[in-house]
Amino acid sequence: MLSINQATSQSVKTKGEAVNFVLLLCRAVVYKQARPSTKQAMASYGGAVGGAPAPTRIKKVMTQAINLIYEFLKNRDRIQVWLYENTSMRIEGTLIGFDEYMNLVLDNSEEVHVKSRQRHEIGRILLKGDTICMLLKAPP
Repeated sequence: MLSINQATSQSVKTKGEAVNFVLLLCRAVVYKQARPSTKQAMASYGGAVGGAPAPTRIKKVMTQAINLIYEFLKNRDRIQVWLYENTSMRIEGTLIGFDEYMNLVLDNSEEVHVKSRQRHEIGRILLKGDTICMLLKAPP
């Protein structure tokens, strides 16, 4: 590939050569803009210019809520459910099913009173999705 200086020094004789010349100029400009200098690249990654390797970038990926709930289901984890507008009580149980409205079916569930730490066994329940504030893995 020719540089911009090499391309401008060439003479253009025909229409076809003129089109090729313009395309060549466009490619050279795009290529030059897309490729930063080594110093710019190193500075943008936070690396030193003196030859030290640039650190690798870590891509952060957002985990969707349904994937997290599915992991709880697949691993048969015991979860704790914080209830909406009821901060004095939480529900703990093993997740055995859910749907698109985040309605949960919990097995071996218990009511856990936050202040007194009392537990009352409930059994298998269906917990409506609109009453759920937060889901997390139950503490041991």
